[in-house]
Amino acid sequence: METTKTLSASSIKCLETCSWLYWNQYEKKVPQKTNDGALRGTVVHTIFEVLINPRHHHHVHELIAKKSVNGSPAVRRLLIKLLGEQNILNVTNFEMCDEMIVVGLKTDFFGRGGKLGKPEFKFELVNEDPLYKIRGYIDKLVFYDGGRMKIVDYKSSKSKFSGDELTANIQSMAYSLVGYKMFNAKDVTAEFVFLRYPNAPVQSVHFSRQELAGFEQYLAYIYQLINPFTEDKAITNLAANSQKNKWLCKAGATWECPYYRPFKYYALVDENGKVARTALSEDQLTPESGQTMVSKEYLGCPAYPQTSAIGEL
Repeated sequence: METTKTLSASSIKCLETCSWLYWNQYEKKVPQKTNDGALRGTVVHTIFEVLINPRHHHHVHELIAKKSVNGSPAVRRLLIKLLGEQNILNVTNFEMCDEMIVVGLKTDFFGRGGKLGKPEFKFELVNEDPLYKIRGYIDKLVFYDGGRMKIVDYKSSKSKFSGDELTANIQSMAYSLVGYKMFNAKDVTAEFVFLRYPNAPVQSVHFSRQELAGFEQYLAYIYQLINPFTEDKAITNLAANSQKNKWLCKAGATWECPYYRPFKYYALVDENGKVARTALSEDQLTPESGQTMVSKEYLGCPAYPQTSAIGEL
């Protein structure tokens, strides 16, 4: 069978965490409920992408001086507009985004001493030996004299990385490969800016060529694993069976995996029955030419068969 699926840092991390989660999110495209945290991150990234444009640099200086988007009426309006489009416009989300934006702008936003590359750089790295394909987006590229390069990623998460989360970080290793292979850089540093940590937002990591050669072999293994990926493979690495990851199934009084319980959803399928898009409600989908909307049922996680009944919802 021809291998056509492409890896991403997020899909690899998902597969490592729980094969059932990967199966439903990336293979079956079963939709999930969005959360304010992820949507806030989307809003902040969009504003950074706008402000990195040289035409808008004066807004950056105004925001830094006032320590708030209120320093620029135009940026304040944009923030309100974006929060409204995501249906999360309230005082709490406005203030949290405001604080994160200021942290990002104050943390070497213009790449001092270097030259900025295109923001939200979309890459697809295809390697023949070993064979793998990986794609993704890089928030910011900074190029320095002597072939040095810094790759910056903005994080809106509550926690910073610790231990292997940083030193064996899939995203930063993938970004480093991009720097060496697509830009012929001589030295690459991956930098994470944690926007909810104003006093110490930066974590950096650097990988040797030998470490990245080993990572490429791992990419080739995962690439072969997902081409093709079947439901039988989807139950081989369940988070429920892992001492490290089983908390992701259900934790505390409110958190549970989006695929823990059964639910109904909707999908747009083409004439060949291939799923184009999915959503939790009909009004989120608009069929295009040749597409039909169908109702589907997700039957719940196989690790918890007691939840696998639509009638229990």
